[in-house]
Amino acid sequence: SEGQVDLTTTVEFTSPWLGEVEIGVMTEANSPVELVEVSVSHVLSTGAVDAKYDPLVAGETDVFGVWTTTIRVTDQSWDSRDQHFVAYAAKTTNYEVDGVKDSITHVFDPPASSFVVRHFRENVVEIIDKTSVGITGTVRFDFRDDDGGEWVECEYASHGACYCPIEETVVYMMTMDGLIDDIITDEEGRFAFSAVYGEEVLLWMGDYNGTGAAAAR
Repeated sequence: SEGQVDLTTTVEFTSPWLGEVEIGVMTEANSPVELVEVSVSHVLSTGAVDAKYDPLVAGETDVFGVWTTTIRVTDQSWDSRDQHFVAYAAKTTNYEVDGVKDSITHVFDPPASSFVVRHFRENVVEIIDKTSVGITGTVRFDFRDDDGGEWVECEYASHGACYCPIEETVVYMMTMDGLIDDIITDEEGRFAFSAVYGEEVLLWMGDYNGTGAAAAR
């Protein structure tokens, strides 16, 4: 009516598009490759890379060869639940042998990984480092009883012989450039590193005092 104030109003907002991406970089032997520079770009419906979001996000893989990121974009043009992306990987290994410095540019397969992520969903992308080789091993000891016999019950065995895995101990690897990496063994005493083909590396095990019943052996 006349003299009254209209207190109603209209508020418009755009909800952000959300998605999560996990990118894993491995050798052909499935060993993790860390410190790989990974970038993700948005791809338009035409198939062209979106210059507005090129790159959209970027980061480095961790000791497990994995980089995880959340994509959060507020853009009215992102009106489809499914959005297309492309991931790129890059790494250069610098080293020095006998005073001569050199570098190796890693080759990845595929060089560009196209993938789709649905709103509020996750996608996992796997990239193979063709330049690196996996180094895997097991930390363990053979166990005998007081009479020299093996365990009656055997949980872990290799070539018919029982062994006790040493879990949660640290294994180190030093590369030619002096960088030292480390990893903790899993419940089966296994570890995995990656190195460049032809690279000389040094592996060693950290101090181990045992835990629980193992400490008494």
